[in-house]
Amino acid sequence: VPEARARVQLAYLLLAATDNVHRAKTHLETTQMLLRTVHGYESLKCSTFSGLSKCYKLMGPDLQRQQAEAVQKGLDLARVTHRKKPGDVSWAMWQFHFLLENAAVKLGAGEFRAAEHELAAGMALAESVDAPRVQLIFALAQLQRSIAQR
Repeated sequence: VPEARARVQLAYLLLAATDNVHRAKTHLETTQMLLRTVHGYESLKCSTFSGLSKCYKLMGPDLQRQQAEAVQKGLDLARVTHRKKPGDVSWAMWQFHFLLENAAVKLGAGEFRAAEHELAAGMALAESVDAPRVQLIFALAQLQRSIAQR
């Protein structure tokens, strides 16, 4: 786990300070392999999925399927963990993050109804956890989707 944590930190540093996306992706994919059989550490796993999504996005449209898979895996993990730990708001935040990412991927693919579904799920979650600022973010994203669809 310490190696996985270090690799995630290094990958985020590479993404923030350099243009070496390939090296960051390699670190994150290695982290994913290291954590595959480890129970727990959901936050580290979500950070890995999020970083992989960013890498795939930066590497171009050829990796859109891999980006969508990373986002969906992160969303699934955040949902399961939120059900296990309903009092921990960080899992709702991870869900918001992945729902917005998923909507962006769907918009990029021209799947407007699927994007609308993801944004509606985010709005419903924001209402259920009483997060008015997050509701505003999802409302603005829905407006953006409507504009993009025209």
